Amino acid sequence: MPTFTHGRNTKVLYGVTDLSSYLKQANPSVTIDTPETTSFGSTVKTYVTGIGDGKISCAGMFDGGTGAIDEVLQAAFGQAAPVPMIVAPQGLAAVGERCFMLNTLQSNYSLTAQVSDMVGISADFQGSGFVKTGPVLHRLSTDQDITSSTITGTSVQDILPSVTATTHGGFGVLMVQTNSTNQTVTCSIEHAPDSTGSPGTWTQLLAFTAVTAASTSAEIVSLPAGTSVNPWLRVKFSQTTGTGTFNAHVSFARNAF
Repeated sequence: MPTFTHGRNTKVLYGVTDLSSYLKQANPSVTIDTPETTSFGSTVKTYVTGIGDGKISCAGMFDGGTGAIDEVLQAAFGQAAPVPMIVAPQGLAAVGERCFMLNTLQSNYSLTAQVSDMVGISADFQGSGFVKTGPVLHRLSTDQDITSSTITGTSVQDILPSVTATTHGGFGVLMVQTNSTNQTVTCSIEHAPDSTGSPGTWTQLLAFTAVTAASTSAEIVSLPAGTSVNPWLRVKFSQTTGTGTFNAHVSFARNAF
């Protein structure tokens, strides 16, 4: 039986900010050019697959407070560096659920004020690459205490029922949105082959830039086409034992081709 999801649970993360409480709508979309190749003498039109594109459009309510949505989007407008963005329709309720991921440049920000409704905002985020879906490897709502040298996440097999590696590359997303630690935190994603329904030997797939004490960070690390990615994935946080907590979202998306 299908399992459907109500839209009210959706989470939208933009860089180091959770925008969910300001928004009412989030629309990830992906398109691909199909240039026409029809020639003289043809009786039907023909096309080829061209260049892909992705974007995320959002709409919600204006808040002009310190650190609220207007300040965040105004600061991002015109920035040269892309900002990672996540749309999670299942609400980031569990490791392994699917989310939409994209490295974005903000292309539009507008406000609507009318006498009979809340002041509204809308924004478009142009992707530097495709919108991809993949599993959540660490939930944003799970604070991590720095109490040991290594924190290992839950194993996720994200290409069921296949038990072979993909070879198209992909990208990982890290968003450290709160951090009160007194030590540097290093995050990596590991992968493992399938061993009769369980993960085999774990090896590092990719590593993010180390996040210094008490700082926040958002980063996408890409793996080129041809990179082999095993069926099983998990996150690993490594740090020198210290004090404090950090709150991070981690996910991974495989390239389809």
